[in-house]
Amino acid sequence: MVLFLAFILMVMLTGTVSGQSEADLSVPAEYIRDLALPGSNNHFLRPARITVDRSQNEIFVADVGNARVLVFDERGTLRFEFSTAAQCGSPIDVAIGPEGHIYVLGTQSGGRDIFVYDYDGLFLRTTAVPDSAADIVGVAVDAAGEVYALDQAHLQVLCLQNNGAVVRRFPILADLDDSARSEVILGAPVISGDVLYLPVSS
Repeated sequence: MVLFLAFILMVMLTGTVSGQSEADLSVPAEYIRDLALPGSNNHFLRPARITVDRSQNEIFVADVGNARVLVFDERGTLRFEFSTAAQCGSPIDVAIGPEGHIYVLGTQSGGRDIFVYDYDGLFLRTTAVPDSAADIVGVAVDAAGEVYALDQAHLQVLCLQNNGAVVRRFPILADLDDSARSEVILGAPVISGDVLYLPVSS
């Protein structure tokens, strides 16, 4: 599957546009619920990413400080959790594949790789990230099961096979000079249909 990249440029504004109040620019939102954990000593510790599996209506949270991934139902009730400590330490990002597999971006002594778990949280395999990709900060999976890794160091998206081989590369903001590229910060990638959405701040 060929994805189209859509960059969402996030620009820091020092003030509001003339003639518009801050209230005019805000989007109305209604608080629904917390994702609460059972037990008095069970807390999130630096949750890094949250993603939704729309096919199962489940919410996945990568809890960095506790080296685990938590899975909630659509009502915010904890269904189960699993530890990532044995394979990759703390989870940095989490994505769900079309077959229900859970893709966790984590770190080992040799660097960051993508660790794949089944829908029950049982470890299946590791997708090694190429050595040339120095700083993988996000992961996404498309409807065909292709894995996309976000490389902050080289401002590129890598499409990977299960063995870590790079199928395709997509440059991000390639027209910027080196000074401007060093200021770019990439957000979490999200795939919807055949479009990969990527927040980019500069």
